[in-house]
Amino acid sequence: MFVVVPADGCARLTAPVITSDNYNDNTNNTNNTASPWVAVIIRGDCNFEVKVLNAQAAGAAFVLVYNNVATLGTNTVMMSPGDDGGAAVTIPSAFLSKDAGMDLVKVAGLYPGGLPVVLSSTLTGGMDDQDNHWAIIVFIGILAILISSFFIMIFLIVEIYRQRRRRHYRRPKPVPMQVVITLPMKDIVEEDLGEDKNITCAICLDDFEVGSQVRHLPCNHEFHQVCIDPWLMKHNRFCPVCKMGLFLLTTRKSEKQSTNNKTEIN
Repeated sequence: MFVVVPADGCARLTAPVITSDNYNDNTNNTNNTASPWVAVIIRGDCNFEVKVLNAQAAGAAFVLVYNNVATLGTNTVMMSPGDDGGAAVTIPSAFLSKDAGMDLVKVAGLYPGGLPVVLSSTLTGGMDDQDNHWAIIVFIGILAILISSFFIMIFLIVEIYRQRRRRHYRRPKPVPMQVVITLPMKDIVEEDLGEDKNITCAICLDDFEVGSQVRHLPCNHEFHQVCIDPWLMKHNRFCPVCKMGLFLLTTRKSEKQSTNNKTEIN
């Protein structure tokens, strides 16, 4: 790193003499101007493009322009070329505060053969690195949304499956055929068709006729045998009229008979 002459960089710069002692080189080269070097230039008297172009013509690989007034603070600011000569600028440059620039000038003065520095790639990233950072952030956001959507979909599928299982277990169960055939049957006779009697099958809505075979349920409702048997065995165990469960009615009837038998014994 060298403080250029003239210090403002507005005229043609004198190429610095780089001594190899500063780079721990065992050679005796004392005019290695082809090596990359950094130019330190003060602001003022001409625009930034002129300063950078003059440093570029002298072989500089990087330009640091420091402020001539203490208004910037301590941050490093990357500079971009303007309309005047900007297209000819091929080396990067940065703008420093006055305090930072003066410190560099003092330190560089201690090394007549050039202050050794290492150029970091972070100073030359510019907008491309920022674009890459935003692309990574957007990618992570989209990935998080996709993962969240996947788990929500899995949760909904499991919940729907559980609801269907609940409905399946809560659905009324049909009556086994072995139970249905034990229910009493009878043939309709003339006495069963009185005006005060139930003479219509509630399933097929046809009237009972003399000789029709009917099934008598424990709730005392009667239906055509060809109507009630499929109803009980394929649909559910409830009476189509009173909705009482067949097994519940059978249990109550058995308990009532057992109670009557105990009373008669006593």
